[in-house]
Amino acid sequence: MKVIGLIPARIGSTRLKNKPLIRFSNKTLVQHTFCSVQECNLFDKIFVLTDNKRIYESAVEGGANVYFSQKKFKNGTERCIDFIMNSDLKLNGQDLVVNIQCDEPFLKKKHFENIISSSKSHSGISTLACPIKPDELFEPNIVKVNIDDDSNAIIFSRYKKNLNINHRIYKHLGIYAYKKKTLEKISSLQPTKSETSESLEQLRWLDNNYKILCRIINDDIISINVESDLKNI
Repeated sequence: MKVIGLIPARIGSTRLKNKPLIRFSNKTLVQHTFCSVQECNLFDKIFVLTDNKRIYESAVEGGANVYFSQKKFKNGTERCIDFIMNSDLKLNGQDLVVNIQCDEPFLKKKHFENIISSSKSHSGISTLACPIKPDELFEPNIVKVNIDDDSNAIIFSRYKKNLNINHRIYKHLGIYAYKKKTLEKISSLQPTKSETSESLEQLRWLDNNYKILCRIINDDIISINVESDLKNI
């Protein structure tokens, strides 16, 4: 089984302007995220996917292979699908594609090992979640997830009011793993009302009865969503 790491990066974030190009600790965000993925030595190939020349240049400067496409996509998974469908990688249906959002520069090798190992025996979609702090429950920039007793997602939401307090609530992290054959199947799904309302691509999959396995990690991971997150680095 091949394991391919894809990092979609777009310039048009409304919550944090030019987010992939924000610089801290002598690197841009997209360079930090690429380095985190590369340094774990778990992936056969890693690509940054973008439609922006400045992101392209920054990623190349950081040593990444970059797939450049000016097509417009609604989310990172659509960009991953475009890459898989048009690249010359020789992948079979059982090969694993891991979509790492550009705003997750602090994931470590053990976290990637967790999602990769679970995905090898799981036919659906896998993701990661971690414990959530009380004040984060009311922060719409932090995505929450309800999880059932089998560790499958029940609902994702930015808003506590939409969650069920009788089920476990965690902070969702921006990473997904799917077999190539699963990625091909979800490529035909149309956007749903809940997805559009919350701007959460994973709701499209839940609305179409795809199971999303949530692997729980104990570390409190900082995602770069808004400017205030930079103060916590």
